[in-house]
Amino acid sequence: MIAPSSARLIVRLGALSVFVVFFQIGVVGPNARKVLEKLGGMDVSKETLPFMEWQEGTLGGLVRQGEPGRLDRTVTAAVANAAICSSDPLCIESAGQGTNALNLAACHACALLPETSCEEGNLLLDRVVVLGKPDQPEIGFFSTLLT
Repeated sequence: MIAPSSARLIVRLGALSVFVVFFQIGVVGPNARKVLEKLGGMDVSKETLPFMEWQEGTLGGLVRQGEPGRLDRTVTAAVANAAICSSDPLCIESAGQGTNALNLAACHACALLPETSCEEGNLLLDRVVVLGKPDQPEIGFFSTLLT
C-alpha cells in the first residue's frame, strides 16, 4: 500500500509531467515545420513526416533540456501554460470528469494526452493540484512558479 503522502506526490508529479508534455508539443500551425527544421536533428519534411504521423528521433537536443537552467525554465513555462484552458471556468471548477470521474480540472483542451501516450490512461489529473484555484492559488503545489 502506498503511503498517503507518496500518493499525493505521485498525483502532483503525474499532472506536472502531462503539462510539460503539453507545453513541449505545442508547436503547431502553418509554420511549425519551419520552426522544427531550425531545431535540427531529424528530417521533418512533408514526405518524411506527413501530417498527423509520427517518427522516432530527437529535435534540438532533448537531453540538453535536463541541463541546469533549462529544465527549470521548461517546468515554469509548462505550469504557466497549464493555467490557460479554453474550457475554463468549466474545467477548473470540475468536480469530476473522465473515466469514473477520476479527473478534476483536466480536459482535452488542457491536460489529456492521446490515450496511447499516457500509461496511466489520463487518470488522476487535476490542474488545481498543480496551480491552485483562481481564488485559492496557495493550494497549488507549484503555484509559486506563477508569481
